[in-house]
Amino acid sequence: MISFFTRFELKKHGLLLCGLFLSIYFTYHLLAGPRSIYHLDDMKAKNAVTANSLLETSHDKDALEQQVLMLRADTLDVDFLEERARIMLGYIGQDEVIVKE
Repeated sequence: MISFFTRFELKKHGLLLCGLFLSIYFTYHLLAGPRSIYHLDDMKAKNAVTANSLLETSHDKDALEQQVLMLRADTLDVDFLEERARIMLGYIGQDEVIVKE
């Protein structure tokens, strides 16, 4: 009995071999390459984490902008100014008592 490899003619089956190798090459890169489906899922997850971080940072920025607005000369909030001075400088009132644990 003649085996497949002894009667295999490269000229006759060259296109088949080329197609087989190309399909294996592209399938490998579709599943395991740097632009693969799995890598795309990882990038989507990282993108979601980064978007949440950006949202938190923008909320912090808005809060800080509100505090700066309250400390400007034309819209000065005296209570907020007093609170910041107490925190930053460690001032206490004459009628206040400090309790340490």
